[in-house]
Amino acid sequence: MPLDTANLVKWFQDRPFWIQEAARRLLTKENLADADLTELAAICRQQSAEPKTTPKPAAIPEVAFAQKSAGVSLRLNGVSEVKGIEALNPRAPLAFNQEPLTIVYGGTGVGKSGYIRILNNVCGSKNRRKLLGNVFQGNAAQSCKISYALNGTAKDIAWQPSDGLQAELAALEIYDSECGQVYVNSENEVTFEPWLLGVFQRLVEACTAVDGILQTEIAALPSKKPVMPVEIAASPAATWYAQLNAQTSAADAAQWCDWPPALKEELENSHARLLEKNPAEQAKQIRTRKTALEKFSTELVAIRDGLTDAVVAALLNAKASATAKRKAASEDAKKVFDEAPLDGVGLESWKLLWEQARAYSEEVAYVGKTFPFTGDSARCVLCQQPLREDTGEDAKLRLVSFEKFVKGELESLAKKAEAEVAALVQKLLKIPTAEDFTTRFATLGLDDERLTQKLHQFRDGAQATRDALPTATSPEQVPPAPHAALIDELATLSAALETKAKAFDEDAKKTDKTELKKKVRDLEARKWLNEQKVSVEDEIARLKKIAALEAARKLTNTTALSKKKSDLAQELVSDAFVQRFNSELKAMSAARIQVELVQSRTDKGHVFHQIRLKNAKIAVPTSEVLSEGERRVVSLAAFVADVEGIEASTPIVFDDPITSLDQDFEESVVARLVALAKKRQVIAFTHRLSMLTQLEDAAKLAGIATRTVALNREPWGTGEPGETPFAARKPDKVINGLLNERLARAKKVLTDSGKAEYDLHAKAICSDVRILVERLVEDTLLNEVVRRFRRAVQTQNRIGGLAKIQPEDCQMIDELMTKYSRYEHSQPNEAPVPLPEPDDIAADLTRLQVWLKEFSERKISQSSAANVLASSNP
Repeated sequence: MPLDTANLVKWFQDRPFWIQEAARRLLTKENLADADLTELAAICRQQSAEPKTTPKPAAIPEVAFAQKSAGVSLRLNGVSEVKGIEALNPRAPLAFNQEPLTIVYGGTGVGKSGYIRILNNVCGSKNRRKLLGNVFQGNAAQSCKISYALNGTAKDIAWQPSDGLQAELAALEIYDSECGQVYVNSENEVTFEPWLLGVFQRLVEACTAVDGILQTEIAALPSKKPVMPVEIAASPAATWYAQLNAQTSAADAAQWCDWPPALKEELENSHARLLEKNPAEQAKQIRTRKTALEKFSTELVAIRDGLTDAVVAALLNAKASATAKRKAASEDAKKVFDEAPLDGVGLESWKLLWEQARAYSEEVAYVGKTFPFTGDSARCVLCQQPLREDTGEDAKLRLVSFEKFVKGELESLAKKAEAEVAALVQKLLKIPTAEDFTTRFATLGLDDERLTQKLHQFRDGAQATRDALPTATSPEQVPPAPHAALIDELATLSAALETKAKAFDEDAKKTDKTELKKKVRDLEARKWLNEQKVSVEDEIARLKKIAALEAARKLTNTTALSKKKSDLAQELVSDAFVQRFNSELKAMSAARIQVELVQSRTDKGHVFHQIRLKNAKIAVPTSEVLSEGERRVVSLAAFVADVEGIEASTPIVFDDPITSLDQDFEESVVARLVALAKKRQVIAFTHRLSMLTQLEDAAKLAGIATRTVALNREPWGTGEPGETPFAARKPDKVINGLLNERLARAKKVLTDSGKAEYDLHAKAICSDVRILVERLVEDTLLNEVVRRFRRAVQTQNRIGGLAKIQPEDCQMIDELMTKYSRYEHSQPNEAPVPLPEPDDIAADLTRLQVWLKEFSERKISQSSAANVLASSNP
């Protein structure tokens, strides 16, 4: 039954955000680092504190699970451009092409393990480890390119180790000597756990780790709450203080820790009442002070009322009226005085002179005569010159017009308006000096710096308004009148004094002060709370932090994870899986091994499955009974059973799977790998030529296309894909390679560098010609009836081909084997056998090429075939 990935994704969406994020990370990396746990703890705290505003984590793609599920087609096409990883430094890509089965052959130290480790990290295998660089060359940037096809779409990714698991390649399955699906537990029993259950287990471990981080944070928040003094511990404030908790509001704390001036004054008054021995006299003194304060307040009210907006407006309006009337009178004077020979006539200074002239005329010079007197023998009272008819007529008329102007209506109105302005200015109150104010404060007992400062501001503002009014002509030139709210404060203070006096009146009537002492205690407690306000706020903040952390800890509960893991364990390790495991044991000729796959136990999210001894009478660890080869084949059976449970076409990579196996197990495992290649891509890395041969033969027999790649160690690094091993190449391709490439290079060396250099190349070519002839005997002459590294003798559809053999074939083979075997042995010093010339080798290779083509196309005569078949069936 395929894994229901859609339901699994939905299940995760219902988990706390931090668990979703942890799962997403665990699907891309083996384990969570300390930095991951710190970040996850932060997400956990944030969601607990602000569930509506906490951003949702990146969604877990269904493909992360679906790669192990049905319907996915994945093919690995190659690994290339490897830089800085292990000792790998190939110049050509390791390509897997389109063949169902790819065999990667190479000796020890050529880079096979490096490629396996890259693939382990890319697909997220459980046993992946950190990829090292070339330890002999120092650190370098690590990267490579992975080519693959997902559901038929070709893709390339530039990958580096920090990228971790690639979700689209998670379905790549890898079996190596440390296969991630098979382990030996602490009792040396083989423990099997599917990869998904491992993810859940690491999630459970993450819950424990995050919970530990939160507990550490709680422990780092010790209380620094001050201890309230014993003498005030019975107060209501003390009761509130003892009950501080995470639900205590800031407003509640502010109310209890508030210490307004009224409470301060109340405490001071209460202390004074406790100490006062003559409360009646004290009440009398307070009322005397109250009376003086009310008088001072009345004076301030007078100042305020004398500078109201209405007063200012009246004065400014009077000034405006006087100015307008003076302007009208001036315009009239202009008409009168325009003909005056001198400037300045009509101005204020001139008017003053005129008024004095009138007084002189009426009181001295011409008493009883109307001013100005212009009759006979009249003289000008200003210049004493006679006003004669022949010379003073204009002067007489001018004097008369001047007098008429001065006594005119416009001038009269102007003077009246100006007199009104002067009267209003005169009416403005005189403002007391700052020194006077300070003296009054002392007399009234006003020692509240805030209040005295406001009173000074009131006085200064009033003075500024008063000083501006005589010269101001518009409201903008007059500073605003001072705010008079403090007059209400004085009224409040006066009322408080009366209350205080009444309290002393009451004290004068009583002798028991118990209630007063209780009041003082409660007020002292409130005062103490005010002094500890910062500590109280810190304590409430600490309690809120702890409450938030405790709430966050609830999001680390593992119950849901453990239950889901148990459900998945039942789903993934089902009876069908056990049956597949048993079937794989049988297919790999390992059914005789007495083992079984069972679910052993569950513990806090741990679901244990073990490969145990079956029907054992004595409890002995499996590892102490199975041989290394048996453990190998059993783990292979478990691995393939798991892979076969996935209904998808996904690649499987094997790294030397037949190590430690005997011939029976080898052949069965090879047959199983070829069978797998019928349904999905199989890539087998091996260093054993026997496995290479068996895989090729089995694949050929099953009609499976095979590609063989050789890895080489080159001077520039390991992992270099090269020519297919000589023993694995077709004879015709070997001949072409020897003729067209290697022999051509040898001829050039002979021409360019001489015989000594040529002999090195010729010796290697002769050795390969001998191997070629041996391969022709096995593969062509004997038609693969018998082969090295294969126990079976295959006669079906093959032995009839022996009828093509003629004596000439045997003679040629014998000649070439004799000729080219000589160069494999040591040569006598006195008579060494010289290596053949290029043309000689070319002639032999051409001869083999012609023979191979002719022999392959040669028909078998019926008589020859009958004789062969008869001899094979006596």
